Amino acid sequence: MLYAPHRLFVRKLTETRDERNRTVSVEENWTEVSPCRCDDNTTLRIKDDTGNEYVPYYHIVAPRSRLVSAGDWVRVCDGACIRGEGKVVKVMRTNYLDYMSIYV
Repeated sequence: MLYAPHRLFVRKLTETRDERNRTVSVEENWTEVSPCRCDDNTTLRIKDDTGNEYVPYYHIVAPRSRLVSAGDWVRVCDGACIRGEGKVVKVMRTNYLDYMSIYV
């Protein structure tokens, strides 16, 4: 990518359960995925597999990776500031070019 001023992070939750399968504790870890570009989005409407329609707040373009999938919680940072954060609605990976588009 020619222009990637931000950093993309994905949240992974680790649950600890007891012998009765009850959640004892939940640990939150943020994993850095790659540099990215995060743009505001206000016009594009996206439909998911169930037919629900969304207007995502952010359009993120990053190098292609399998670490991010629909339903994950992502965060984009611009230095020490959080540029955008939210639940991934849709991930589109290109066939030929080595990047992906993420809608949050």
